Amino acid sequence: MREALRQLATEGLVTIAPGRGAMVTRPDPAYIRDVFLVRNPLEATAARLAAERITPEQLRELQAIEAELDRAGAAGDRAQVTALANRFHIEIYDAAGRALLKRLLVSMQEALVIFRHTGAADAVDYRQVHHQHSALLAALERHDPAAAEQAMNEHMRLAEDAWQVALVLNAEAKSNYA
Repeated sequence: MREALRQLATEGLVTIAPGRGAMVTRPDPAYIRDVFLVRNPLEATAARLAAERITPEQLRELQAIEAELDRAGAAGDRAQVTALANRFHIEIYDAAGRALLKRLLVSMQEALVIFRHTGAADAVDYRQVHHQHSALLAALERHDPAAAEQAMNEHMRLAEDAWQVALVLNAEAKSNYA
């Protein structure tokens, strides 16, 4: 248990305070910026590589995930939208065909999972996500690396903005209850 807590502390997900024990780390705008500083160019690289090598089977899988995401968004199921958006990205990582790149990107996704309670999903209009995923999917279907990279860059800017908005709203809500 101690080793697990030490590992979480190393990853910045838990803060260990002497005499008080371990506490979940509060989301910090600087930490979120750092995650996206590292994640954004990796996501763009994955999209570019995927456009060069994606198979018809992988394209069909992305189309199915995106259709499911659209239905979940229309139903207001934010948790399902988030899960499907993550699956969409992982499918792109697989299509990119680089194991290390996928491992790094999955760890970037996981670095944010603990902060989902901030309401980041609520700060995003799923229609924007669907629109951006559709633009990315179109670039992948055309096997257009430059367009895929640009679409992913735009999508990641939206994601980062949503996280920052969520942190502000979360902090304001907490200060209203303090």
